[in-house]
Amino acid sequence: MPKEDINDFAAKHGPDAARRALVDGADAAVLAELSKFRSAFDLLKQHGERKRDPIINGLARRGEVVNIVAPPKVGKTWFAYNAALSIASGTPFLIEEWGCSEGVVVIIDNELHEETIGARLPFVCRRMGLDSEYLKRVIVVNVRGKGLNIDTIAPLMTELKAFEPKLVILDALYRFLPKGVAENDNSAMTGVYNTLDRYAEIIGTAAFMIIHHTSKGAQGEKEIMDVGAGAGS
Repeated sequence: MPKEDINDFAAKHGPDAARRALVDGADAAVLAELSKFRSAFDLLKQHGERKRDPIINGLARRGEVVNIVAPPKVGKTWFAYNAALSIASGTPFLIEEWGCSEGVVVIIDNELHEETIGARLPFVCRRMGLDSEYLKRVIVVNVRGKGLNIDTIAPLMTELKAFEPKLVILDALYRFLPKGVAENDNSAMTGVYNTLDRYAEIIGTAAFMIIHHTSKGAQGEKEIMDVGAGAGS
């Protein structure tokens, strides 16, 4: 991988070449790690029987990717804001059983204007009865209209790691898909989620929450994994 910013590399060589470079670099590291075979007993010695730290009890652990899937205009983003401020304040999310690990939240938004986000988050904060000081723990990265996608936001992950966030929200998934990638392409969508898993490992402290829309048509007869628009992956 050339020693230059991935966005510069993409501008010079094209997004497909940038994506291949990222994947090739990841493959070498993955293969090196997989060559260190370990038994289940080794895992027991290393981790005990401890699971990863919960970010939202019963819903999300550190390093996990959570999909929020619903039809347009029903409140997916508002739902995510509630989760963000619950974590920022260390208060339960929606119900008492869903306690939250207190810390910083990052929202990477490619749909709304900055002014809209700046008005909505304080509104949710007030409705939750929280002090506005908690808004300082919600980092907003507005990438609307900047032409970035799931691959070209890679440099952001290293910078965000310094905040040690508990949750990273991507709103919305369809706008983060690289040019030429279709939601119905299983191979491409598998690559997208592999990239998200890699970003979660880079940051190390956070769960990821992905805002995604439902497929067309009635949803009642579908399996839950088929409700989201696009490929089954």
